[in-house]
Amino acid sequence: MAAEEHSAGTGADPRPDEALREENARLRLRIAELEGLRAGCALHRGIEERACAMGRGEAYECPLQEMADNIREVFWVFDWQAQKVLYTSAAYEAVWGRSVQALYDRYEEWGDSVHPDDRAYAEASFVAAVETEGGKPREYRIVRPDGLVRWVSDRAYPVRDEAGQVLHVVGVAEDITTQREAEEALRESEEKFRTVAEQSPNMIFISQGGHVVYVNRTCEERMGYTREELCAADFDLLTLVVPEDRDRVASNFELHMKGEDVPEVEHAIVTKDGTRIEAILATRLIRYEGAPAILGTVSDITRHKRAEETLQRINDELESRVKARTVELEAEIERRQRIESKLREGEVRYRTLVESAGDAIATVRGDGVILFVNGTVASQFGVAPDAMIGRTMHEFFPGPFADRQMERVREVIRSGEGSSESHVAQIRGEPRWFNTTFEPLGVGQASAALIIARDIDDLVRAQKRLEDYREQMTRADRLASLGAMSAMVAHELTQPLTVLRLSVQNALEAVRTEAAGALAAEDLEGTIDEIATMAEIIERFRGFARASSPGHERSVALSEVAGHVVRLTGEAAERVGVSVSVAGLDALPCLSARPKDMEQLFFALIMNAIQAADGGSERRVVVTGEARDHEIELCFADDCGGIAEGDLDQIFKPFFTTKGEAGGTGLGLCVVEHILDRYGAKIEALNRPGEGVTFNVTLPLPAVPSDR
Repeated sequence: MAAEEHSAGTGADPRPDEALREENARLRLRIAELEGLRAGCALHRGIEERACAMGRGEAYECPLQEMADNIREVFWVFDWQAQKVLYTSAAYEAVWGRSVQALYDRYEEWGDSVHPDDRAYAEASFVAAVETEGGKPREYRIVRPDGLVRWVSDRAYPVRDEAGQVLHVVGVAEDITTQREAEEALRESEEKFRTVAEQSPNMIFISQGGHVVYVNRTCEERMGYTREELCAADFDLLTLVVPEDRDRVASNFELHMKGEDVPEVEHAIVTKDGTRIEAILATRLIRYEGAPAILGTVSDITRHKRAEETLQRINDELESRVKARTVELEAEIERRQRIESKLREGEVRYRTLVESAGDAIATVRGDGVILFVNGTVASQFGVAPDAMIGRTMHEFFPGPFADRQMERVREVIRSGEGSSESHVAQIRGEPRWFNTTFEPLGVGQASAALIIARDIDDLVRAQKRLEDYREQMTRADRLASLGAMSAMVAHELTQPLTVLRLSVQNALEAVRTEAAGALAAEDLEGTIDEIATMAEIIERFRGFARASSPGHERSVALSEVAGHVVRLTGEAAERVGVSVSVAGLDALPCLSARPKDMEQLFFALIMNAIQAADGGSERRVVVTGEARDHEIELCFADDCGGIAEGDLDQIFKPFFTTKGEAGGTGLGLCVVEHILDRYGAKIEALNRPGEGVTFNVTLPLPAVPSDR
């Protein structure tokens, strides 16, 4: 009465928990008891034969019968020659839900009870047990008359005569439904844990006995090691931690193994190629395969740390230059969320991982019904997680937003491919920015999507403030440049003012004489011309001083921008003996940009060369341009002395200048770099110390759609 473990393999490599191990141990003890019972049966047969000969069979039968009738397992004896059941213990009726008498009357009753999918195997394996020594456990399903399906484990042992012929077959069958259900529940729990762990953007590992026994896909990708390398017996996890942080991490591991909780630790790790990653390590003590282990979650905060350092540096510099306060920005960037709770085995370990994540995690069906939410989601809406399960997205989000989210969920379920987006969501009436990832997820027979939403509202606001500071810095450099050009304005206006004064004097003199007509008219016409010249000069500098309107881009001809800047800087260049020339810009395509950005770019690079000239000899600045491969390449080359070797790495930093009191704000090249960053452009400085420097600027052009 048996079946093969034909449903044992699912490919998920499940690991039993403590409850399953205890159940297996209990079953092994029971099998040992039944093996003893089998030996007792054999002994009983011999005694019975001798007792029958002596007329005392019943005296030996009663104790063994009582023992067989009171065990939970089904003990049975089958007459192989007559092909009928000789005996079945009372437990048969409890497990099979059928009467023992019906089995005695009709042997086929057993075959009818076997699940149709397992029937062929059960019969074949029974025959195979008879043909061998038997004893091999066979697992198969039975269907009770009430429709309930149960799993049983059956062992059969042939009893032979002296000639080796099989006379009887004895066996023991046991209900193992609870064990099979526990194994299936464990497998599903392991699958859920692996699904979340493998989709997590954080690095997740399990360490046991000083060795890594599990890492997720993110850990492999970020660290550059394969899973086999990280889980090798001779691999030391602490070698990934930088030396200065290694003792702290090791101490936390030791405290965990003593059963103590430890807080998150901020430290640095090093990838296989030597890249340093700033990280936060959150660890929890768990049981893994029956033994204590450490579950670790590593969050990469490198970008946050770099943004922190950049914003702090700009804050410190702007405090001394423009007296701006950036304390709130620093506080916002330094915020971090701590992951709490203790991971347990199986379903507890899966739920603890989800609940301890700072991200909002939910599982939603294609019809919008919420299957699961973690505590982060529930807290955002001010309800318990259970209060959201079974309800729909439209009950918690505005209609249009919920519709868009459900379109993404259905598309992910349909295509089987994940996606992500950044968007604004209304959470209890407050708009906040989120980065949301959608991944397909199979839950039972229903299709659903796993949604992981990360709150990036603080980061978006920080980036906005950083952009505002950059605009302020650009404005400061523009105003400082105007101050430096005041002498140029005064010089350019001196000549037309002198001509104007002389023309007016001549006109007055002519009025006092008889020759007033023609001469006065000529002088007054000259006066009008000079006034127009002065107005043009003033408008030219006033136009440069105007701030650019953010977000208003239009088609810009770089040749026109270059010509305007060359005229603007002409006086300054002439005073120090610098000639500025432009070549090849007329052939360039127009660029979509803010005109003031391009004007600031040309002005800063040309004035940088002019201010570097010593005025002792003639110098040249040549601006050229070329369009190729969806890019515009601009070249600003000069022979104005170059940059000192020690200063080359500093030239793009805010407020760095080599001109001292002679002029320069130290913002020009920094502003250029920020402008180019806005358009995804690049700048490179090729220095020739003592001779000159060439700045190569690469501006991307939008791709031209192909003809169809």
